[in-house]
This record gives sequence, structure tokens and C-alpha cells, in this order.
Amino acid sequence: MWSPETGLIDLFNGIEDIGKGLIRSIKGENLINDPARIVRAYRLLGELSFEIEESTRRMLKEIAHKIKGSKN
Repeated sequence: MWSPETGLIDLFNGIEDIGKGLIRSIKGENLINDPARIVRAYRLLGELSFEIEESTRRMLKEIAHKIKGSKN
């Protein structure tokens, strides 16, 4: 978030994670609602040599089937 008064507001320490080269999911619900985040996470892993935080990696594996789409 950005505030004209205080500048960047980093509620989840994302800047620190970027500095560490770490990919971390804030909420599993975000991954479920936007499964393309799975692809983005692994793209950052490959292109920038980032690492995926362990609980995030488990979440990615648990919902990977969503990337194929749903069958009704």
C-alpha cells in the first residue's frame, strides 16, 4: 500500500522477503482465487533464483490441481 503521508506501507514485510529472495503466500485463499499465482511463484523461482517458503510450497502443491481448471 502507498500513503502520501508515510510512503510505502509494507504490512507483511514483503520488501524484506524480496531482499531475501523469498516467495511467501499471505493467504491460501489468494492462491485458490487466482491459481495463476502458482505459475508466477515457480517462474520467480526459476528466473530469479528465489526460494519458496516451506508452508507456501505445501499450499502450492495442495492446490496445484486448480490450474487445470474445473470440470462440472
